[in-house]
Amino acid sequence: MSFGTYARRVRAGSLDPRDRHMALRCAVGRYRPLGFNATWAYVTAVARPLPDVRRDVPALVRALDVLEASRSVRLAEDAAFAAVRRAEKAAGRRTPYAPPTWPPSPDAVARPDGAVPGGARRGGGRPAAVVPPPALPGRVAAAGRAGARPRGPA
Repeated sequence: MSFGTYARRVRAGSLDPRDRHMALRCAVGRYRPLGFNATWAYVTAVARPLPDVRRDVPALVRALDVLEASRSVRLAEDAAFAAVRRAEKAAGRRTPYAPPTWPPSPDAVARPDGAVPGGARRGGGRPAAVVPPPALPGRVAAAGRAGARPRGPA
């Protein structure tokens, strides 16, 4: 079943509190931005004044409200991304660009070409190439291995 079906079951006053509790767990199973256990712990901690959310029916509804608010923000972000991707594909760009990091952090220093570390350009536009960090003295990078950790004294 869908998230909306489980949400309706949580709000249904005619159902037994155990069924409403299971419906909330199933709704968390359908939308779990932090993973199931972390999302469940978060929404129940935010919603409950009592230690056991199974016995507090209004807390189930409050937990569902928190979950629905997060889900609506995520759906809006997904819709905005889809609109941008459609425009990019219509322009012939088949690979999505990384989102620019603007405004840059206060300690970011602009290069002469206008790019700042982190991939954004001043004035918007296409992100600049990512600049590798400078080598630290006393550290030797693992050559030729993707994802390898630097070796040497810390």
